[in-house]
Amino acid sequence: MTPAERSVAGERIVRLLPVLLVAVAVRAALLWFYERSDLASCLGMDPSYFYTSAIRIYHGELTQGHGLFVGGPLYPYFLAMLMKLVGVDYLRLRLIQGAIGIATALLIAWLGERLYSRRVGVAAGVASSFCGPLVLGELGFENEFLVTFFTLAALALLVACRRSRGAIFGSGLLLGLAALTRGNQLFAVGLTILWLLATMGGWRRGLADSALLVAGVCLAIAPVTIRNYRQYHEFIAISAHGGYVFYLGNSPQAIYRYRALSFGD
Repeated sequence: MTPAERSVAGERIVRLLPVLLVAVAVRAALLWFYERSDLASCLGMDPSYFYTSAIRIYHGELTQGHGLFVGGPLYPYFLAMLMKLVGVDYLRLRLIQGAIGIATALLIAWLGERLYSRRVGVAAGVASSFCGPLVLGELGFENEFLVTFFTLAALALLVACRRSRGAIFGSGLLLGLAALTRGNQLFAVGLTILWLLATMGGWRRGLADSALLVAGVCLAIAPVTIRNYRQYHEFIAISAHGGYVFYLGNSPQAIYRYRALSFGD
């Protein structure tokens, strides 16, 4: 890195400092209150599922995990990996997830500056730390914060490396990890392909780069797809959650809140 490039990088870091300070302050205050509330030890339905699955994986059910996946499978494995590193401790796990949330705020700010302006970047980065569902997900063992991080990292890689072939493939891997965390994030792959086709300046280059992106996505999700086929002899790309939830919310018997179906699992 040349002195001029180091100077530019240093200026960008300084410009991101307000976002970093706000992100740390908001999460520190929220964690302080959270740990002193009933929410700290009372997990809701989804967090309880993720945490229980992570505990099972932590104790050795690596090949089983959840049976048939009914949600994004990556987050419980990620949570189990953190348990191996820092122990089965709510506070330590929340601190690490909060650090990922801080990194997400910085990615938002950096992308805002690169794609728009410094003001947009700072405003977006600061605003993200006041997005209640996103920040609370870091504390309550939800998976959305990890989906957001992987998706933003994929976009940042494309922008930082000027959409080089390696960056496009790496972005596909990150988008695949986001989809493994929450299956409906595959929509982001389609939007990224449209962006590549619209901005590459030629349909042949756009198609080639789109194929490279899809290859990265497929490589990321392939272990889960193969595992599902070997266990259940059906093509289930990631999980069986989508059809179940779609029926639950749109069948003639829908009651607009969760209830277990009588005929299936």
